[in-house]
Amino acid sequence: MTTRVEGTLVLDGLIEGAVPRTDDGEALLRKWVQFAAASHLHFSVEFEGPSFSILPDDRPIPVERIGGDPARRIRETLQELLKIFPAGPPRGAVFSTLHSTEYRPHLEVQTLYVIQPDGTVDARQRTATARTVPPPRPLSLRQRLAMVAVGLVLAAALLGLSALFVDYGALLRGIDEGLHPFDADGTTVENGPFTAYFTVDRVRPVGGGRAALLTLRRTPAFPTCPETIDDLLRAGRQSESPRDLLAAEALAQGYVRVELFGAHGQFVGFSLHRIAALRTDETVELLVPLPSDRRVTRIVLTY
Repeated sequence: MTTRVEGTLVLDGLIEGAVPRTDDGEALLRKWVQFAAASHLHFSVEFEGPSFSILPDDRPIPVERIGGDPARRIRETLQELLKIFPAGPPRGAVFSTLHSTEYRPHLEVQTLYVIQPDGTVDARQRTATARTVPPPRPLSLRQRLAMVAVGLVLAAALLGLSALFVDYGALLRGIDEGLHPFDADGTTVENGPFTAYFTVDRVRPVGGGRAALLTLRRTPAFPTCPETIDDLLRAGRQSESPRDLLAAEALAQGYVRVELFGAHGQFVGFSLHRIAALRTDETVELLVPLPSDRRVTRIVLTY
């Protein structure tokens, strides 16, 4: 059962007839639907062959939106609809069962809108007693503040519960680190296993901090020909430290592994880079991609 809320109006019924025999008959009917909507009277129009049907939206409308005399406003709006049709019988052939019910305190005003044979609209009205309810009162400032407080308490409870499953600290740190670009001056670069063979002369950010460009410079000890590479491998095998052999093998292969570490010492990624060009060139540049969600503060070149 529809709640009879005082100060509202409900439309029901339909309007039907033949589409005006003009090139823009359907367009004019659709335009009237838009015209009525400007007065908060919402309709939809449907076409079936040469006929049309106009149906109202049956949701309650606040009377104050329509105006002081809603029945008069509806009748005037329907009269505008009839102007689409030629004067005379075509207007009288439009059929209407449209009616409105306006709810007032303990009353309902029922209005039937009848289209007369002369093409005018007659509003036939009657009033009856009805069980109505007053419109909901707007919330006071205290009530709105209480609702906000309850919402905050619920949000805090949900946040506390979700914290059992989500590491918000790590999540926020990741967001913070992702917002800060790579800082070359604040980054430590280590090439421990290869200190005797090349140095890292320069580190600079490229691509808006999405990558780091490392410039390596070879030392006189760097193996530049097959003979020196063989000597280096032979010395590595004879060494008591596996570290020397692994470094020799990396130089012989011409590749180094670049590892990345975050602000708290956590490992965040690695990439392999070719340095064999140092056999013929004094320097070589390594373009090292950086993670988008972690701030890198330490770069380690290893085997």
